[in-house]
Amino acid sequence: MSEFHLRLEQAKDIEFWRKLNPELHITDDDKSFSVQPYEIAEDVLNDARETLLYDGYFQVQQLVEPALAAKLAKCIETIFNAGWPTPFAIVYDEYWEMFYRLKPLFEKILGPGYKQLTSTWCWYIETDDDSKGWGQHRDRPGFKVLNEDGTPNTLNVWVALTNATPDNGCIYILPGSRDENYEPGDTLSRDVRDLQNIRALPANAGDVLAWTESLLHWGSRSSKRAKNPRVSLSFSFQRSDKHPYETPLYEPSRHQVFSDRLGMIASNIWNYRTHDKFSPETLFACRQLAQFVPTMSFQNGHEREILEVDKRLSESVLWEMQEQYFEQKSDEAWERAPSRITSRMPFVESHFELIKSFLIDTATTLDLDSPLYILEIGGGSGCFAYRFLNQFLESRDDFDILKKLKLKYVLSEFSNGTVRNYLANKNFTAHKDAGILDFATFRPDTDDEIRLAISTDSINKNNLKNPLIVIANHVFGTIKQDAFRLDHGVLKETKFTAFREEGRASLKERAKIEEIELTERFYDAADNYYDDPALNTILAHYKKNLEQASVIFPTGALNVLRNLTKISNGNMAILAADKGFASLQSHRIQGFHAHELSRHGSFSCDVNFDAVERYVRSQGGQTFIESGDNADHAVMFAYTHLNELQHTGHCWKQQFEKKRAFDTGNQVEELVSTNLKIEENEEVHSAAKKFLAVVRHFNFEPHIFVQAFNTLLEPKRDDLSSLEKDIVNDLMNCASKVEKNVFIINNDFDVYDVMLRTHYALAQFAECLELSERIIKEYGEVRTALDHAALSSDRLGKLEQAHNYFQRTFTLDRTNEWALKEMLRIRSLLPQAGDSIVRISIARPK
Repeated sequence: MSEFHLRLEQAKDIEFWRKLNPELHITDDDKSFSVQPYEIAEDVLNDARETLLYDGYFQVQQLVEPALAAKLAKCIETIFNAGWPTPFAIVYDEYWEMFYRLKPLFEKILGPGYKQLTSTWCWYIETDDDSKGWGQHRDRPGFKVLNEDGTPNTLNVWVALTNATPDNGCIYILPGSRDENYEPGDTLSRDVRDLQNIRALPANAGDVLAWTESLLHWGSRSSKRAKNPRVSLSFSFQRSDKHPYETPLYEPSRHQVFSDRLGMIASNIWNYRTHDKFSPETLFACRQLAQFVPTMSFQNGHEREILEVDKRLSESVLWEMQEQYFEQKSDEAWERAPSRITSRMPFVESHFELIKSFLIDTATTLDLDSPLYILEIGGGSGCFAYRFLNQFLESRDDFDILKKLKLKYVLSEFSNGTVRNYLANKNFTAHKDAGILDFATFRPDTDDEIRLAISTDSINKNNLKNPLIVIANHVFGTIKQDAFRLDHGVLKETKFTAFREEGRASLKERAKIEEIELTERFYDAADNYYDDPALNTILAHYKKNLEQASVIFPTGALNVLRNLTKISNGNMAILAADKGFASLQSHRIQGFHAHELSRHGSFSCDVNFDAVERYVRSQGGQTFIESGDNADHAVMFAYTHLNELQHTGHCWKQQFEKKRAFDTGNQVEELVSTNLKIEENEEVHSAAKKFLAVVRHFNFEPHIFVQAFNTLLEPKRDDLSSLEKDIVNDLMNCASKVEKNVFIINNDFDVYDVMLRTHYALAQFAECLELSERIIKEYGEVRTALDHAALSSDRLGKLEQAHNYFQRTFTLDRTNEWALKEMLRIRSLLPQAGDSIVRISIARPK
């Protein structure tokens, strides 16, 4: 057994500690103390409270009897000489009992029902010139710990177990009454302007000192002249009617079980490891022991609802909440989720080019009499599918293989409600009518066949003749994961407690994902953690090659790959993009850190593409990965065979490795959004050329079209009519190509608004009216379409039609005074009963 594990096993052994200090006790039972509190005179209590309110500290002499102080000091010395950090003394009952016996003192300061915090320490300061106490500090800088009347919410209590003198490192303080930075001042400051204000606090064995956590204090350096080591310890406490300053909170009148004590001790050693020198073996043991800290033991000021305790991440209630969210929110969910990133036209284009290259590579093996299915899982809004199919249709006649294919694109989601929305979405009408698009409610990790909604056909292992091509954008990060911690060859499973608190949430309402808080604990993981040997092999590799790491493990993604491989008879290609990493050197995996969830109504995790790649290769497949280690996202293409993919490999190098299409596209888009500008005196034709260049570069992406117009052409809109005819034609051609990519989500009609404004500014009133009416026919009473239909009708002399449209836009929004004014103006120009035809002619504009 290594020194690391020997140290850990000793620390976990209750009998080891009992034998080390046989005169002390360890009660491994959660029960009340049998000792009684000290009887402390009322005048002593009052004096302590008054001193604390004035100077921020107090000192009560020899409250702890000398014999007990000597016994506790000897224990700390024994632990120190045995090579263990001195806080391990707190495994023994007698330390907890001693602080419980000070109950009258704490109740005087903190009120009844006070709680004990996790912060604690023991000191053994040797009699030499190098040993010293902790340096100048405040216990909780930057936090409000005092009430308006000066009473503290927290109290740090320090007990001298041997005489503490200036020679062996006694406590020094800057009294609160002499400290301009004492709360409510700047408690982040440790300045001492007048050294004469510093006060030494020598103490005899058994003295009790306490101070607020805003007080500036320190332990001084010892010396060879000291008569004895300075041995002392401290615990911290807080009021029970305040939100916790630390969690968990402990009940100070009860024994803590052995494992809880170990966890608290180890956590403190790790948290305060910079204050002393500890061996790597000791720190390793403490990282393991810290798992024993209970996630929470008391309600922390705010009312709390605990949803679950110590669950594997893959078993968390969060996944059920995720499904409920998507089922309830349907299309609205995609407004907040990051899926729009993968629906941008440059990204769609790169996906299409890669899949086209794959089809060219595998053309000789395809059965052209059978359908070729492209299955999109987690299709979200459907925008990617719509634009991908447009790209396919646009390119089909350019490539023989595309012309010959019987393409069937299957847009799937696990939610029935989302699939119903697909079926009702008019954007898909042309593709459905062409027979190249169908839909399916499908769970890719469990369902053994794909039932199509329109054709009612079923895709399964018995009828697939061609490779199943799968697109999985922003899917792997939103399905089940597990989490692990690696520490010097030890694999720990990470378990999560989920809760929410009143204030941040209303506990009377159903819990929402953004309200949930998580805490982590770590437990030894079995060697054969999963039923699948391939997954265990990956974990074994991590165990061998990672020293200290926090690993997210994509169990859901691996289940999807396993299941889709079965459905496809082992003939599947998958293209996946997500936030994640592909190298074990990534900062996303190295070191100890909490696993953060990205929350956007739903939630997502980083995707461990390293594990996905290892799994695919273990099953005889091949992968291409664009590493996201120094980027926001990663992209992976995997094929279950080892066929030579010449065109696919070249396309991958050009589109993904060279251009880094996913992440580069995002960064350039942000650059355009924030830095695109027009010079003050720039000519309109120059602005128009810039606009066209940007929109073309982004493959006629509607989102960029809107941004570029608002920045470059909106300031020059009154001058657009002066543009030369060829530039106007280019603008119209550009708008036409952009319109093919328009996919409306949640009534966002900005792109149409820009197109309509452009037509109107160019005096293309007939075109403006035609587009307005097309939008109204497709989407109903759209405000910008009604407005421009009214304006264009007016300019074309169609007064009755203009009046009708102004009336409809006013009906849509009765606060629209402009529409009302225009409606009344047009009404005054319309012919009244008995009017002559001459009046009508005069009233209409030429």
